[in-house]
Amino acid sequence: MARYNGGAIVMAVVVAVVALVGVARAAECHGSPKPDAQPNLNAIYDSAPVLVRQVANAKLYRVGGGNDTINVVHLWGTPYEKGFAHGTLMQDDAKDFINAVWAYLELQVEQALNGSIHTLKPGFIEMVANYGLEVALDLTLDLTRPFTGQYFFEEMKGMADATGLSYSRIEYIHMIGELTQGDCSISTRYDMPFLPAPPHFSRRYSVPLCFFVFLPLFYFFPLSLSLSLSRFPCPLHQRATIEDARQRIADAPRTCNLILGVGDGKSSEFNGIEYSYSVARFFTDTDNEPVADWHPRINDIVYYGMDWLCPGYNQVLGEQLQKHHGNITAENTIRDITAITQTGDLHIAIYDLEHQILHTANARRDSADGPNYAYQRPFVKLDMKALFEVTL
Repeated sequence: MARYNGGAIVMAVVVAVVALVGVARAAECHGSPKPDAQPNLNAIYDSAPVLVRQVANAKLYRVGGGNDTINVVHLWGTPYEKGFAHGTLMQDDAKDFINAVWAYLELQVEQALNGSIHTLKPGFIEMVANYGLEVALDLTLDLTRPFTGQYFFEEMKGMADATGLSYSRIEYIHMIGELTQGDCSISTRYDMPFLPAPPHFSRRYSVPLCFFVFLPLFYFFPLSLSLSLSRFPCPLHQRATIEDARQRIADAPRTCNLILGVGDGKSSEFNGIEYSYSVARFFTDTDNEPVADWHPRINDIVYYGMDWLCPGYNQVLGEQLQKHHGNITAENTIRDITAITQTGDLHIAIYDLEHQILHTANARRDSADGPNYAYQRPFVKLDMKALFEVTL
């Protein structure tokens, strides 16, 4: 995450951005970018989204081009109406996604239980071995339900009714991150069947919000449904203040360990956040932690590379930020900062909060050609102000 100068740009550099998927105070990671990392020289798609079709309570637009086309879904109405509209509009995609993710998870569990290669954590495997996968997920649902708004379940019910998918199966898919307490290894593995279809724009509480989702997950990265904050709206909310966001984060019944970021383009403020069940600590450029030779403090910038204690990535990220200090733009962030740091395998979003401009890229789909990772692929530019003004 980076914050640049005096209000000209407040930008959350999604270094996977690991604002969402890093692990606060985690064990030190030992990876680092490859020394021969190349800049991303792809042209940026900047044409306006094109309306594809609409149903009651939803409109589907597409933007980008070729293998880097993404869906923009506008939803409105009650939670159930939004879920039903989403399922109606994207029925085939939703069915394919849920079935593929469930099959993937079952295969991972089978490989874990028979001792072959897998990516799941020991605690998760132990629970599944003792109780079975569906019982373990049911237990997780029961434990997290008191902290999860009823609107969330109503929206899933609408999705289930529109698609014919099992309501329980949709619930289970949303519980995977909470059950596994997953970090990047579970949330963003390239070989998982997360076929990117962001952004998903939703009108909640009569205020425009946008969410990145993988159909039919209603919120980007199902990390912790017991967080009252866990819906992770993109930081382009037009009315809430940064003080509101900090208070909500501090008051949330937290579970997962994360590194978060929150920014406000109007006040030109940005905070990095060490986030876990026991702490919610807010940092600016003047007190950013950890303090180390591989993670120096940089004036007007708050940043984390891949993880809290990750010298290799933090050092390269810091060097790229210092190289462009005073002139950090979305374009050189795409070309040099994320590409050279080699971060953002599955998804990257770069927010110009002051001007309400979003750049985003996703990993290569199975049927596509070109490089694998989001940081290597063409980005799509979205004018969020125009999207929020779409007539419903």
